[in-house]
Amino acid sequence: MEVAQFLVSFEDLRGVAGWCRNPWDMAEELGVTEQVIIDRLQTLDGDQIQQLWPASEHTA
Repeated sequence: MEVAQFLVSFEDLRGVAGWCRNPWDMAEELGVTEQVIIDRLQTLDGDQIQQLWPASEHTA
């Protein structure tokens, strides 16, 4: 997880989170493996997750 944090900044995640719909797409766009993205996403806290995917954007 430390390597994932080093390889993928939160700003990079924020840049792709709005239009990439799965970890594979995010990984491809950021030039890392899908496992690196999965590990990086596991390091996020609740506030960071909310910044990437605001609840107001996902209401029916």
